Amino acid sequence: MDVCNVKRTHHEPCEAGHYMTEDGCHQCPENTWSEDGASSCNQCPDGKMSDAGSKSEDDCHHEPCEAGHYMTENGCMQCEENTWSEDGASSCNQCPDGKMSNVGSKSTMRGCLSS
Repeated sequence: MDVCNVKRTHHEPCEAGHYMTEDGCHQCPENTWSEDGASSCNQCPDGKMSDAGSKSEDDCHHEPCEAGHYMTENGCMQCEENTWSEDGASSCNQCPDGKMSNVGSKSTMRGCLSS
């Protein structure tokens, strides 16, 4: 039987990723999280998201970056001049020697033009 559908009394705390109501344990919705024994779910920090049933703030993450940007601890940052990136990048790629690009060049090395 799925734990999400099991009704518990106030003497049996809900597991992480769930919260207690008068009707029993319910799964935390997207963009929230809870630890064991919670009576409510906590919101992810601004700019972060999570799957339903998340069990800690560590489960909250930034949405993947679009092309021309890269992921940092603080979210997406635009690629510098003479670099490029694809969707979901964690870093920007340097244009080949003799080629340059504008800030935030997207997707492929084709964004790098001859100087």
